[in-house]
Amino acid sequence: MQNIIAQGEGYFTEFKRNINSDLKKELVAFANASGGNIFLGIEDDGTVCGIQITNHLISQIQDAASECDPPVNIEIINHSNQVLQIHVFESNTKPHRTTTGFYLRVGANSQKMRTDNILEFLEKEGRVRFDERVRNDIDFNRYFSENQWRRFLVRSGISPDVEKLTILQSLGAIKMNNGNPVFTTAGVLVFTDSPTLFLQQAYVTCVAFRTPEKVDIVDRKDFTGDFFTNIEIYPDKIIISNPGGLPKGMPEADFGKYSLARNATLANLMQRAGFIEKLGTGITRIRQEAEKAGIHDVEFSFGYFFAVEFKRVADSWKSSEKSSEKILNLISTNKNITIKELANELNITRRTVEKNLAKLKVKGMLQRVGSDKGGFWVVNNTTFEGLNK
Repeated sequence: MQNIIAQGEGYFTEFKRNINSDLKKELVAFANASGGNIFLGIEDDGTVCGIQITNHLISQIQDAASECDPPVNIEIINHSNQVLQIHVFESNTKPHRTTTGFYLRVGANSQKMRTDNILEFLEKEGRVRFDERVRNDIDFNRYFSENQWRRFLVRSGISPDVEKLTILQSLGAIKMNNGNPVFTTAGVLVFTDSPTLFLQQAYVTCVAFRTPEKVDIVDRKDFTGDFFTNIEIYPDKIIISNPGGLPKGMPEADFGKYSLARNATLANLMQRAGFIEKLGTGITRIRQEAEKAGIHDVEFSFGYFFAVEFKRVADSWKSSEKSSEKILNLISTNKNITIKELANELNITRRTVEKNLAKLKVKGMLQRVGSDKGGFWVVNNTTFEGLNK
């Protein structure tokens, strides 16, 4: 106990001279967080003042824990009849509250949660799912996309003659309110054309870096059609990351073995559309496909973010850069050169030439004037010279 006192109050530790009206607040704050200890008989500065430990005192503590909603699980430890330790276990039935509200341990303090904090907390704990949240603020008739609906029907193999609202409700994409359809978050993500109008984080960002360090950005593009994800492309690796680690309750040892969806409604929609299987085979299939592509080192990491890193085959991206440079050199000397001639000259496939040409056009290094047969190439010399520096 001396080591605990020396460390002072913190995320897991609270000192009190005696019990007071704040006891229930401290109990639920620890239970809602990661658990902790309340030491009675110790001043805020760590000085041991002692406390008279009686059956009445212990009964008061037990009553306080029982009166929390739901009751808090505690253990009481007597230290030499001088200090009483209340060990509060992290709860499996969060959140707990007192008559004055919900509290959470933040740093060395127990803070009262506001309404938005409570909602975020419930989502984090899996008590209320993000994708099931009802969006009364979004006009269904105005923003529902018939194009997205038809695309979903085709991918899912559902007849276009079905009753739309019935299917949407069964999928969890809408709730009915007095006979009127109301979007859920899942419905907004899947069945509107611009989810970012209502969910600012609902986009995909692709970023390409010039060097292995996350500093020099070559290109970036945001795609606003679906879920919030990052795709970062480096010369030697590709990283795909997304907020949120493993689903709550899943041990690291079970990663890649079982299917456990954090957002069950979205998962069901994606399964119906053929994007996922919900059989827990995804991680294994990622590794297998990477092996087929010659990528033998796939790394998964999870904390606050979940990320997968693919090592790029060095010869592959370097040879791609060299091929592009050689193509530009050949076109610079012969603006009428054909794709077939480029392939023969460089001893690469026609498909590889076409891929490199497409990349060069996107980067503004190359332009095709006229038709495929009668036209000619124009090289952006400024960009090309910069490439060769």
